[in-house]
Amino acid sequence: MNYSFNTQRLSMRLIQQGDFDIFVQLYSDPKTMRKICAPFEPKQIKQFFETAIQNNLTPTKKYWVWIIEHNNQAIGLQSLFAQQNQSNRADIGIMLLRQYNGKLLAEEATIGLISFGFSTVKFERIYAQYDSTNYATHRITQKLGFINEQPEADITGKKSTKGKPEHISSYVTGETWQKSLPNHINTC
Repeated sequence: MNYSFNTQRLSMRLIQQGDFDIFVQLYSDPKTMRKICAPFEPKQIKQFFETAIQNNLTPTKKYWVWIIEHNNQAIGLQSLFAQQNQSNRADIGIMLLRQYNGKLLAEEATIGLISFGFSTVKFERIYAQYDSTNYATHRITQKLGFINEQPEADITGKKSTKGKPEHISSYVTGETWQKSLPNHINTC
């Protein structure tokens, strides 16, 4: 089955062996990783890349990583994977090279991925989990109709008593997903 799909400005295709460079660029960049975790060491990047390739090739895992392309240029990665305890629910993730932030490309890629997850893979609920100080992700999830699992008043960006940033978990359901892009093409 072909898991490639497009939006108005972007093309998403599953990662391939030749895509290692973008993994290095994203996962070793301290600024890109600042809201996720410490930047990966080269050995960690290689291991994560090889695991992602293998997962893409194992249809029973329901775990995919895509290259996001804009004008035939790799600009980022996004992932969709079934939750271990709820196979009808998935988590999403997205990372863009810094020079592509602020151009609504992350939002467009997220809309395409969510649409793909609901229409093609038939997930019932899709989650975004992120650091409470990641205001860009928070804006996107709110704009796309995600529901926070904790009340809005709890999203303060303050650190927990353990000194670590709080994480936010929000979701959107297939029943309520109303977003679509003009010229959205699903090529599965």
